[in-house]
Amino acid sequence: AGHGVLALVLLLSAKFALLAALGEASEPALITALFAGAVVSRFFQVVAHWAASAGSDTRSLGVAALWCAVPLVLMVPAGGVAFLLAPVVLSSLACFALLRWCRTRTSLPTAERPGAVQQVCEVVFYLGAAAAA
Repeated sequence: AGHGVLALVLLLSAKFALLAALGEASEPALITALFAGAVVSRFFQVVAHWAASAGSDTRSLGVAALWCAVPLVLMVPAGGVAFLLAPVVLSSLACFALLRWCRTRTSLPTAERPGAVQQVCEVVFYLGAAAAA
């Protein structure tokens, strides 16, 4: 239980710090990053669930990808193309690296992996947005 509490504290601290940095850079950047980060990280949660189920439900993957379109398009006027690309690329890399790492750890509960992927990808998305803002 102690490790889980520590992980949550570090996760929330990272989110607050990155969102504060985004708010300092630009209020529109903060608002669009919050919107897009939440949606895109949930997309990666669906990707993690899809990967765990051996790619059986491709329809939900497509629907989840479509939900990302509007928030990501809104990032361009808020901060430019780099503001769109940096968080998407970094969170994509984080998702696939974490999924690969999870495959080598058979002791990790499979049901918890999509939630962990979502949380990590959201923090990494904000990191990319803060770096590009």
